[in-house]
Amino acid sequence: MARGGARASEEHRAVLAHLLFVTAAAALFAIAVEVPHYAGALGLDAATRTRDDRLAVAWLLIAKSLLPLLPFQALALLGERAGPGRATRRLLATATAVTAAWLALDVWLQSHYGAHLTNYLPFIGSALRSREQVQWVGDPVALAVALAKLFAATAVVCIALRSLAAVATRLWFARLAPASARALVFATTCSYVALVLAAFPAQRLLTAPELRKRVAMSLPYGTDWAFSRAVAHASHDLYLLGLVPWPWRSAELTEVMIHNPTSDLRSAEGWQLENASGQRALLHGEIAAGATRHFEVERARFALSRKQDSVALVAPEGGVRSRVAYHDEDVKRGAVLWNPLQSSDAESALAQIGEVAQGAYAEAFSRIVAERPATLVPAAQRPRSDAPNVILLVVESFRHEVVSPALLGRLAALGARGLLAPRHYSGSNSSHLGLFSLLYARLPLVYDVVLDGGRAPTAVELFRHLGYRTAFVSSGEIEAWKRMDQFLDERVFDRVILHTATRAPLWKQWPDCDRQTLASIHELASEPGPHFIVGFLMTTHFPYPYPEAFGRFGPVSHEDELPSWDQLFRAPLDRAKLWNRYRNASLSLEAQLVDFAAALDPARNVIAITGDHGESFGEDGALVHGSRASDAQTRVPLVVFGAGVGPTAVAGPTSHMDVLPTLLHAATGVPDPVRGLDGRDLLASPAPREALFVAPYKLTQPYDLLWIRSERRLLFRVRTDRPLFDAFAFVDESGFPLLAPDPSLLADSESLAASIRRELARLGGDEDAPATANAR
Repeated sequence: MARGGARASEEHRAVLAHLLFVTAAAALFAIAVEVPHYAGALGLDAATRTRDDRLAVAWLLIAKSLLPLLPFQALALLGERAGPGRATRRLLATATAVTAAWLALDVWLQSHYGAHLTNYLPFIGSALRSREQVQWVGDPVALAVALAKLFAATAVVCIALRSLAAVATRLWFARLAPASARALVFATTCSYVALVLAAFPAQRLLTAPELRKRVAMSLPYGTDWAFSRAVAHASHDLYLLGLVPWPWRSAELTEVMIHNPTSDLRSAEGWQLENASGQRALLHGEIAAGATRHFEVERARFALSRKQDSVALVAPEGGVRSRVAYHDEDVKRGAVLWNPLQSSDAESALAQIGEVAQGAYAEAFSRIVAERPATLVPAAQRPRSDAPNVILLVVESFRHEVVSPALLGRLAALGARGLLAPRHYSGSNSSHLGLFSLLYARLPLVYDVVLDGGRAPTAVELFRHLGYRTAFVSSGEIEAWKRMDQFLDERVFDRVILHTATRAPLWKQWPDCDRQTLASIHELASEPGPHFIVGFLMTTHFPYPYPEAFGRFGPVSHEDELPSWDQLFRAPLDRAKLWNRYRNASLSLEAQLVDFAAALDPARNVIAITGDHGESFGEDGALVHGSRASDAQTRVPLVVFGAGVGPTAVAGPTSHMDVLPTLLHAATGVPDPVRGLDGRDLLASPAPREALFVAPYKLTQPYDLLWIRSERRLLFRVRTDRPLFDAFAFVDESGFPLLAPDPSLLADSESLAASIRRELARLGGDEDAPATANAR
């Protein structure tokens, strides 16, 4: 019995050592590696973040590391009741090593690409199913080698740390009786489980809803289910939102903005303003529920100090309810002095907008997701004897700022002769959705809905109706990639020509492939037509190959420095060098594009050049594309020139959905030639667009949908199987929730909601909903 008891005690000590090791290692990994890594994305470096914020995020990151091991811990607990043996210990050790390798690879991917391993696995699966897809995701063989190295390294570290834990456990618990050891193992396992599961409700410690949302967006699995989205106002009183000085005498106040955060009509009678000098001004009137009202103030009776001062809003029963503080340098001619917006107020504005948007989406839902045929207006249906060729060139990963006199000056000069859209957005941040928005002129939100219906691209149908022959010529492989072959193959186009790379490494051949693609397009355009030709060019896709003659920018990342699966043990990536590589590749492609355009008769051809999506170089916390609802990944150039396209200045944002109506105008000579599309004719309507939607890539529903109006960006979570349209957060240019929302959001919430309603009505086919307005 003594020998059996000793053996049981030894086995329990082994399990205890494992639990101690796993918990300590996870905490060490989270604090030493993950907290610094996520600090920037989560805004933990900001002075406004509290100790509770830091504690909650650190706790959550530790729990994230421990969570994958929960099933194995459960097995250990079951094994403990039967008496833990070597099999249980080996299972736990193997699971720990695999989890450690997974976590290390996930952090590497996150730091380099801004995406998690869980996001990347579907792409790896596509590459394993089709060798042609290696060009998109990297070599699976290199991945297997890298994983083997990583697993070996983490196994060595795990063995060393576990040995230390075993020594510590033997020293601390050597004299424990078997029954006590069993009870301690049981208690430790339960504590382990509680530590993990309690981390999710512990997010309530986070002080701001925006920070909670950043946590939910940054981690490899969603955590927004773990806390309530509802945020109650700290006060149901009226709120002093901002002060408006008299434009010509900035020391005098002309009006104030008072916000009513409640769901009821509120009277302002008896409320008054008070400055530091004791001057008071009474308010009169009512404020609608959730609205902001401007109240005029008699200037001669209320002054703003040119020194540090504040203006307070005083309730009828006395007592300051809110205050706007300012310094003398803040009192500028006509500038609004804002009261810093509280998180609860940002949530209030978000809730108001979300309620309107949800109603508008529910009303237009059946029309937005329905198969909606596009039709040419009668004047545009007559084929022209002198109809020009229409050539749409789509450049992979084309950054919006490269078409400029400072970089691609010759391409910018071509745009100056025709249409150049300075604030153009792709329909998405990934190739398949970007191409869809170009060829269907519909929001990529309905990508799967439309393809499930077997509908050919709207561009092909309409140009074919006008007597055009259609062709798709590509340097990139599209077979089995995100269903792209369902709308880009021989069943759709009259001709499909692929000039894809055949020798490894495939990317080195892309400039030659692009040269062949442009030559084939030129040959097709020279045949009797007219032709509608779509070209897909690869040179500017990662890792950005270019001939040595175009090495204008340096230093650059050399081949052995490029991000790849076998780079896991190399020095950190220099993104400035990678950006120089990209600029050189862009110069190389520009030379080919300019030569191609010069060889075609401008009176017989219309050429549009744009990108399928943008490209990140770290400004949004990511690399390449497909991971962020950011300007870097969604903004692209748009240049249109040739027959029927005179110099056109386009103000405000434009969208990929606008390209097809614009090209049809150039082809037919008829303004606004088509009905039933989500876009508008830029040649006929160069006035600023009021707002637009972008649908970033997301593997599963609910999908992300980004709404952009001037400098405002609002991220929605949307479903297409039912009318769900949830306002998630106000975001910045990087696609992350704003940590310090603009105070004017409250003042603008009604107009923002009305703008979203109009845009959703347009997407639902309401031709009377205006596409343009005075964008703010």
